[in-house]
Amino acid sequence: MAAKALPQVEDDREAGAFLPPPSVEIVVVGRIENGNSLLEKDKGDEKDVFDTASIQAASVPNQVTTADIQPAEKSRLGIALAAMAIYVTTSVADQQFLKNSFSEDFYAPFFIYGLANVLRIWSFPVFLVLMWIIMRSRRRPRPVSELASKYSLFRGSKLPLWADFVKRIGILTGLIIIAMVLNTTALSYASASDIGAVHTTQVALVYFFAVVFLKHKVLLLKVLAVIVSLGGVALIAYAKGFGSSSALGIGIGFLSTIIFSVNINVFKFLFPKLNFGQTISFLSWVAFSALTLYAWLPISAYYSGVDVWYYDAIPWENLIPHFMCAWAMATSVNYALTLSSPLLVSFGSLLRIPLNLLVDYFLRGTVFTSLELVGCGLIVLGFLVIVLPDNRVSLRLRPVLRRSASK
Repeated sequence: MAAKALPQVEDDREAGAFLPPPSVEIVVVGRIENGNSLLEKDKGDEKDVFDTASIQAASVPNQVTTADIQPAEKSRLGIALAAMAIYVTTSVADQQFLKNSFSEDFYAPFFIYGLANVLRIWSFPVFLVLMWIIMRSRRRPRPVSELASKYSLFRGSKLPLWADFVKRIGILTGLIIIAMVLNTTALSYASASDIGAVHTTQVALVYFFAVVFLKHKVLLLKVLAVIVSLGGVALIAYAKGFGSSSALGIGIGFLSTIIFSVNINVFKFLFPKLNFGQTISFLSWVAFSALTLYAWLPISAYYSGVDVWYYDAIPWENLIPHFMCAWAMATSVNYALTLSSPLLVSFGSLLRIPLNLLVDYFLRGTVFTSLELVGCGLIVLGFLVIVLPDNRVSLRLRPVLRRSASK
């Protein structure tokens, strides 16, 4: 039976697939039956060959199961690689611009995050306008109110809106604020390359928390990889000297990574599935929550002296590129996830380590010791083992164990 044309699919798949937050990655494994396309028609009736058994969570533990169809055209892989290149370069530039923002007259991590939320709150309104334009251009116009209802995070909730908002958005916003402020503070003490290497241990920490709290499958090799990654962090801190400001930055950066990892597992529990529009809605709701429930943080930080800044000293030449790079980074990594596997995105995040090392070495004149390089190598090694699919880890061990048992 010849393969038939792929029918037009409306709703979320029209928008280009499903978009997860920056720390959440997704993959869907589909089936092709009888040589037909992913969606086939049989005797005039549409049949979706994707069932619940064919949708599997990706092997990387920092993932939330939503949906993404495997790319059918080779050109989509090229676009995904281009998006990944943008993600890697903008993430490195983002950290460098953020580090350049700090000076004796400007040290304001709470102010920076508050200002970022003022811009991020417009994510969902802009998305709705773009979706309205896209649907209208395809001659399938829909009112904005219908689109807003369709992509609502609270659709089908049995709790009152305010209670559901505090329960899910409020808790996550608190964790995100703590993690982001700690990350910004860490960059003021340590180099971007060191902090970037520490952040790579997030994959190992997410696996650890998933085993402890989400009853994820325990694999000895991955447990050892977690220990190796944490040993790499300790080695970098030791190379800096535990009493130095750089070591303090390493410690703060690692603490922010722990909070990020907890946030990912909480997010996975509260939002098992999110589509493209709901993810954008989540970003805007978190920004709204940060500006309402936690608006007192930057104000109290300013008057208590934790944040040090005044208007004339605000480094707009660094903050504006920082906000632009952060936006481009989130957009490109999420778009790459809709076109390729999350493993590709995971390796993209790994590329930030050598790029940050090169930038710090050539532009800042930072000299790295052999212990720091070994520590980065241990983190990379642990990362590579953690992102291996579970069946790949166990597949190599079973024959060895069977042969040893037979002897």
